[in-house]
Formats: sequence, structure tokens, C-alpha cells
Amino acid sequence: MTSAQPPEGRIVRTISDGLPILWTFVPEMPAAEQRKALPWLTVISWKYDGTSNNGMPDTATNDQMLALDAVLSAMERPETCAEAYRRIGKNLREFVLYVSAQETFLAELNERLASQPALTYQKPRGPAPRQGDGDNRSYGGYLGTIPDYSEMQGVDKKPAGVKLSGVRP
Repeated sequence: MTSAQPPEGRIVRTISDGLPILWTFVPEMPAAEQRKALPWLTVISWKYDGTSNNGMPDTATNDQMLALDAVLSAMERPETCAEAYRRIGKNLREFVLYVSAQETFLAELNERLASQPALTYQKPRGPAPRQGDGDNRSYGGYLGTIPDYSEMQGVDKKPAGVKLSGVRP
């Protein structure tokens, strides 16, 4: 964002197939100049076995995820990388970021993770969706809804999150 203060994020809890999912996101799009500077939507997905923990990771796995989160947070700069959202639950953790150049982002990420335990990279099947094709989902980053970033009114007219509509089957 272009302001001196970073935008406030939101945390939303949803339920899918009886399992909780926690979403963390900034409820507004980046400024137009930042969207132009960061054209790539990059999704880092981490599948784990949460069957014994209501779809959430065990402590050891969560600690590893928090370490990755710290690395990604340190990489955020308005001109090269900005967070779109994060989610955890239902056996999946995702970090979704806007980046300026995929190769540069991956090189910096690999450099920062060199001293960490190895991660496995799984290349997505098929090309990324192109703008204007009618279905702009990213790999695993699609909410299945159309977000309405205008404030929803909660109790006492206080903002209560983001409205999700237009759900597809």
C-alpha cells in the first residue's frame, strides 16, 4: 500500500466439510500502481495431515509453517512482494502473494530457506489461467466466491468483515 501505515488485516473463520479454515487477508485491493508493479499471483501450498487435530497441523508442523511465514514476511516490500491472503485448515496451509517477478521471488525465497529443512516443490499441472479467460482462479488460491470489499455492517454498525457472494458449485 502507499500509505505510511500498513493496512489492517482481517481474520475470518469458515467451515468446510465440518472443518475450520482460518483466513487472514487485507480487505482491500492494493493501489493501482502496486497492482501494476506486482502482476504475478503466487501461491505456496503446504499439505499436511491434520486428521487427528480437526484439520489443523500438529505443533511441530505448525512451528515449521510459522518459520516459513516469518521468511515470507521478511520478503515483503511494496515494489517486489505483497501478501494477498493466507489460509490454514482442512489439511492445507496457503500463502498467497503478489510478486513482481517469479524468478526473482523464487531465487530470494530459496536463498532465505537454504539453512532450513528442505521443502518439496510440486509444479502445477498446466499453465496458469490468463486474465480475460472467464475463470481467473489461481492454483489453489480460489475462494469460490466473489469478494465484496465494501464493509459489511456488524453489531453496532461496526465493520464485520468482507461479504462473499456469487459462490459457484
